Parts: sequence; structure tokens; C-alpha cells
Amino acid sequence: MKTELKILVFLLPSFMMFSCKKQGCTDEFAVNYDSSAKKGLDGFCIYKTPELEEYVPNYGANTATLVAIDRGFRYEHNKYGPELKFWMYTLCAGFSINGEVLVSAGDVSMSVYSQEPVTPYIKHFMPLNKNSNNYYQKVHTNLVFLPPSYFPNPIEWKGTGGDWPAFSTSDSSGFSGKSTVQSGGPLLSYPYIFQVSSMPSADSLILEIIGQRKHIIKVIPSSESSHIFSQQEIESVGRGNAILRVVSVRYEKQSVGGKTYYMLNQKRSVKEVFID
Repeated sequence: MKTELKILVFLLPSFMMFSCKKQGCTDEFAVNYDSSAKKGLDGFCIYKTPELEEYVPNYGANTATLVAIDRGFRYEHNKYGPELKFWMYTLCAGFSINGEVLVSAGDVSMSVYSQEPVTPYIKHFMPLNKNSNNYYQKVHTNLVFLPPSYFPNPIEWKGTGGDWPAFSTSDSSGFSGKSTVQSGGPLLSYPYIFQVSSMPSADSLILEIIGQRKHIIKVIPSSESSHIFSQQEIESVGRGNAILRVVSVRYEKQSVGGKTYYMLNQKRSVKEVFID
């Protein structure tokens, strides 16, 4: 009996010491990060899906970037009749005088078509919302039988002026088809071949990996359909939920009054993956 008691007394402190090293997540970018958890147990980590920002490059001093994004269609069940079909689009604009900080261009808008009782379609201008950092954006969704359900051609942009002068310009380049992601998820230990469907009607393709730690990007000619990201680049993105995105771009460039306008028409496709 005394022998059994000694064994129990010996085992109890050992069990307590082992239990103090609790299982958990040691990745500081995870939702459930725990600095006191055991090392090497990141299988317990939980990650959020990264937030997406639109591709709106800054081309340097005295440039404006005007972006129209056709985000495609969304379908919803309708218990009272046929399935509902929505068309989604986003408008973005940025104006830079010194190449870094965005400036105000007053009220900025893009041409769309609306439906009126008498005249079937009347063109008007959709205003963009200006954020505190002078970045302009408008996100819109509407039923396809309620115009606008497509972008006009040419697309017309205008601004009333501010730190950036008033302007009115148009873009007739139109939109390409939509490229899609063909490859699976990256692995931390290997280079990654980002494969997409070819889209010769685009001017260029933008390949993006948006992860927990970093957002990496590569612009390739539309004649190509893949790019190899190095193992070091994938490591920099980090483990966890990530988004692969390919953006098909057609663009037009104009110079007016010493300012250069880049008008980008985009279609994009995304794929959610897990980097392990």
C-alpha cells in the first residue's frame, strides 16, 4: 500500500508539469495566438480570410488612375419567381501630384445609363465617394433589368477640380474577357507556379497572393499564363488562409495639360486557398 502511494505521489507532479505546456497557436498573425502555447503546434491556429483591396496602382507624380471594375454577376434564389441576377461593379480613382500622397480632384464621377419612364436610357454620371486620404471609390450592385447593367463605351470620367485640376476624359478601350486561377494552393517549402487561363484580349494580367503577413503581386503580359513565385516570397506571405487573384486589364493612357491619365478597365477572379 505504501509503495502504491509513493508511485501516485511521484506521478502527480509530473502530470501537472506536463499539463502546464498547453497546446495552442504560436503564430502571432492567427486569431487565436497564444504566446504561452507549446512551440511547433501551429495546427491549432485559426486564421481570418484576408481583406481584398482593388488593384489601383500609383504611376508617380502628376498621374491620375481611373479604374472601372466589372465584378460580374451574383445569383440569388427568389421564392416568388425566377432566380434574381445582380450585376456588380466598382469604380476607383486616385490623383497624385508628388508621386506619393493622393490629392483631391473635387467631385469625381463616371458615366452610366439610367432608366426613365419615357426615354428608355439616359446617360448620367455616377459620383464616387471620397475617403479621408483622397482615395475615390464607388461599389455598386443592381438587378440586371435595372440599368446600368453594363459599362457604356466609351467610358467618360470627369472631376470638378481641387488640388488636381478639373478634367473630362473618355476611354474607349473596352474590357477583355476574364482570366481564372488554374493552380492550387501554395506550400511554404517550395516555389509556387501561379497558373491562370490565357487571356489574349487583355493588355496585361496581374497575379496576386494576399496572405496573413504580406500581399505580393506580379504583372505579366497577356500572352503569358503563369509566373513562378520563389519559396522566399511564399514564406513572406505566411501560413494560413490566403486569396489568389488574377486581374485582366485593358487600359488607355492620355496626357492632358501636363497630367497623365491611366484609365484601367478590369475583370477579376479570386480563389481562396490555405498556405501550409
